[in-house]
Amino acid sequence: MRRDGFFPVQHKLTRFVMHPVDSRTGAIRLEDPVRGAMWLQLGNKSMLMNQRLGQRLADECQSPAQASVAADMKTRPAVNLLEPAPAAPVAAPAATAPQAQTGAGVTAPAEAPAAAAPAAPAAPTQ
Repeated sequence: MRRDGFFPVQHKLTRFVMHPVDSRTGAIRLEDPVRGAMWLQLGNKSMLMNQRLGQRLADECQSPAQASVAADMKTRPAVNLLEPAPAAPVAAPAATAPQAQTGAGVTAPAEAPAAAAPAAPAAPTQ
């Protein structure tokens, strides 16, 4: 028997008839409220859980796309969404003197090293 929006899932001898449920995280979530089962599909794996017993019936289920995401997660560090991204270092061209940006949008030579003779104080800008 087929019904639109419902998905048959079988684990060993138990059959579940699952339907989609909204999730706050954006993960794909299917539930069978009669039998107390939930299918959770993340980017790197899928799980079948028995909500009544609080157990995972099946874990680490992966499609080829999920296996690729899981491999990427192992090789790349996690991104902290709460901290700003580090600024990329800007390399100055080797052939010219380093330049500094002033508040008026004018490019001026960078400050001289501390060992050089002191420069005259700059006039205040508005």
